[in-house]
Amino acid sequence: MKNLFNFLKKFRNFLLFFFLQVFILGLYFNSRNYHKATFINTSSAVSGWMLTKRHNISKHFKLETTIDSLAYANANLLAQQPKSYYQLQDKLFIINDSIYEQQYEYTPATVINSTTNKRNNYITINKGTILGVEKGMGVISDAGIVGFVIDVSNHYAIIKTILSEKVNISANIKEQENVKGQIKWDGDNSEVCQLHGVTSDIIVIGGETILTKGSNGVYPEGIVIGKIKNDFENNGSLTLKLNINLSVNFSQLYKVYLVKNILKTEQKSIEQNYFNE
Repeated sequence: MKNLFNFLKKFRNFLLFFFLQVFILGLYFNSRNYHKATFINTSSAVSGWMLTKRHNISKHFKLETTIDSLAYANANLLAQQPKSYYQLQDKLFIINDSIYEQQYEYTPATVINSTTNKRNNYITINKGTILGVEKGMGVISDAGIVGFVIDVSNHYAIIKTILSEKVNISANIKEQENVKGQIKWDGDNSEVCQLHGVTSDIIVIGGETILTKGSNGVYPEGIVIGKIKNDFENNGSLTLKLNINLSVNFSQLYKVYLVKNILKTEQKSIEQNYFNE
């Protein structure tokens, strides 16, 4: 208490001046409408600026949570699409439990490391065996096909992307369902891959969409791969090599979905005695 009195005594002149100044300014602004309005507007502007900054900061910290929530919502929507179901009866197109069986499930994951400038390119995701990730699972994004799982630990998995050699993806042309081929990457441009095996008698139009065929059970049928570029020509060979603008921007890849084919083991089991000869 003694120290408080000593402090007030020492700074009594300053404190008196300060309170008088506040009192006089209050009377001044209250007595003049223009100055009062200016003061209020300035205070509102300062308060608004501070509230905006606080909102932007809090929004930044909430962004990751929001993205994760949207990713899980998208995964659920993907699982409900017709291409994620196996049709039990022909010529019936209404999805219900009696004629369709769930075939594909989706788990969202975040890309935490990646390459795009090597002959074989990989990404690391933040999901592993603890959450059911297995080798061989397909990986897609909202834009299209990404690759497949080649290695997995408890909390992480390595994805080999389609920007790699010896990666062959069965595909077809959306606008010409009977036209099929193999997607391969020549190692040149991370935005362009090649479609091989289309016979030269087929009339191909630039801009047509390339989709997964779904025959190997890694991806559902109908996942987008890209669109045919206009810069192709028939050099007299029996088959064409078409350049495809990839739908996925691998340099900006962030959110992906792991594809689990519930029926894959059954398919591989019945095929092993015939397709491995």
